[in-house]
Amino acid sequence: MRPFLEPLRLTGRGGFPLSPSPPKFLVQVILESEEKETFETTLHRVLREEFQAVPSQPVKPPEEAIPQEMMGFLGSLLGEV
Repeated sequence: MRPFLEPLRLTGRGGFPLSPSPPKFLVQVILESEEKETFETTLHRVLREEFQAVPSQPVKPPEEAIPQEMMGFLGSLLGEV
């Protein structure tokens, strides 16, 4: 008489049987990651198109003259009077 052989069971850590399908939270994380990646790609494309459509103009910083009182103070620190 032959002994009864059980089918081989795959087990994960701790001897728990491995699930044939991935856990829901893992599927949700993967889908959220894909959605985020798609959103980022779309956002980059839209911004690139917008920047190309708008002519670039250099921004000039406002020219402010240094008041004479400040120049006198700075000169006194450097020993210039």
